Amino acid sequence: MAAAGSLQNLLKLGTKIVGVGRNYAAHAKELGNAVPKEPVLFLKPTSSYLENGGTIEVPHPLNSLDYEVELAVVIGKTARDVPENTAMNYVGGYALALDMTAREIQSVAKSAGLPWTVAKGQDTFTPISSVFSVSMVPNPDNLELWLKVDDEIRQKGSTKDMIFKIPYLISHISSIMTLFEGDTILTGTPQGVGPVKVGQKITAGITGLVDVGFDVGKCQKPGSHKKWYNLPLKLTKQKRLAPSIFSVCNATLSVKDIDIGKSLVADDELQRHFHLIHCPQYYKLDQELIILSIFGLIDSTDERQLIYD
Repeated sequence: MAAAGSLQNLLKLGTKIVGVGRNYAAHAKELGNAVPKEPVLFLKPTSSYLENGGTIEVPHPLNSLDYEVELAVVIGKTARDVPENTAMNYVGGYALALDMTAREIQSVAKSAGLPWTVAKGQDTFTPISSVFSVSMVPNPDNLELWLKVDDEIRQKGSTKDMIFKIPYLISHISSIMTLFEGDTILTGTPQGVGPVKVGQKITAGITGLVDVGFDVGKCQKPGSHKKWYNLPLKLTKQKRLAPSIFSVCNATLSVKDIDIGKSLVADDELQRHFHLIHCPQYYKLDQELIILSIFGLIDSTDERQLIYD
């Protein structure tokens, strides 16, 4: 059994966090996604770790993030092209982790065919417990995960419902990229994900093993991430529709007035999709409209930020 100190040092040695998306069928369905036939993988930086008791920072100007509670598998030794039948020999420990997600930004990125890094990789976006030993988890396929917001239960599920089990994940991931000592695999989240707002508190745990708590606060540097969100979207006018309708991110924007500098009015569907607070601003360029400001993230008065094809 590894000493407690060496277990905690594992995370400091790690080079990456490998996220597994849609690894619970019910969660995939609640977000309107198909159940995957092979693991959906994404990367998060280790700089996104947040120790138990810390404050999750919501970047300006957002007011909420989505929570996702997950079992984290911490790798104990270098793993490359590992066979599934020996994969568990590479597990150095386990932890409870949250994969915090800026869902609005992720939706925009997915619709534009862009990576999810900005939505999932920011500082404090991977709150995590201390690492506990393999000996404390005789059956990682039967652990109850739970999460509460302000003492109200929001998520509760079992690792027995994972589509891709831990040995398969280690084997599959190590066939794509080398896993080093201290690297972490986030094995997916059960259903029940949703928003947590600034000022609320998250508690989460693995029943009988560990629990953690985190406050949710505002990032102390408003505007520091503005350029990361610079995702202008070109809208193509559909002349057959009246009033003028423009498609964006599987929703619609209706335009009351196309004079330069006027506001687009987001319909109810788009507002529900993005939880919009501010209507986007636009400029007219060569009969095309380009969104300059979504969620107030881009300075709508700065024409230099326009993207031309």
